[in-house]
Amino acid sequence: MFLFMDTRGTLADLIEWAKSTLPGEETRAQTVITTCRKADLFTKGGRGRHAPFTKLTDFPTAILAVLHNGAATKSDEIVQRLWTLPLVLIKIDDPERIGPVEQEPENWDDENAGPYLKKFNLRLALHGSNSRGDNLIGVLTSLFSDLAPHKDFHRADRINLETCGDRLAVEIVLNGGNRVTNEGWSGEGPDHSQVTLTFGDLAVSQARAIKTTRTIWADSLNELSMMAPNLTKVSD
Repeated sequence: MFLFMDTRGTLADLIEWAKSTLPGEETRAQTVITTCRKADLFTKGGRGRHAPFTKLTDFPTAILAVLHNGAATKSDEIVQRLWTLPLVLIKIDDPERIGPVEQEPENWDDENAGPYLKKFNLRLALHGSNSRGDNLIGVLTSLFSDLAPHKDFHRADRINLETCGDRLAVEIVLNGGNRVTNEGWSGEGPDHSQVTLTFGDLAVSQARAIKTTRTIWADSLNELSMMAPNLTKVSD
């Protein structure tokens, strides 16, 4: 059922969300959010009754703050580094094809990749080749803007952060199927295609050294989306 809800969140709500996303690590959850706040990475304003409501640009910061496994007190530095990770690979796994198709941004092919990315209404698809060089913060903000209004992250959608030494890579994995857009239900492309956008260092996935992978899943993303301002939500 669709309801018109005004469940705008504040920094205190982001902290509670972080704690629910990191069960058993409540102290870390609070530290990563407050560290980013002190560095002015979230919407600025007062506290308590005067606390500002969150904006869509705050949500990618919150996601990356809970996702990284570095020192909690250095979350601001790590998050800002993650913000700037460039798009390095687009992978499309279409059940009507034999095996996935991979494309590097410099070899962007609108005819091949465009219809799949348009399914998710991403800025990458809307701007085609002009989007080369898009970084993680831009794509995450665009993605959240498109899917959060309808609480429409699918169950298997996820964001992975892989680390190996100083190397970092982030994957945004989006699964196909009907999704709500401003124009109604989207039916573009095969219903069960999967798109993976990789940012950062591709060498992480091939590294032989110890690699750490942390994942945030759709349930947490949808919970966060309920704090988006003045938008139509799906009520469970």
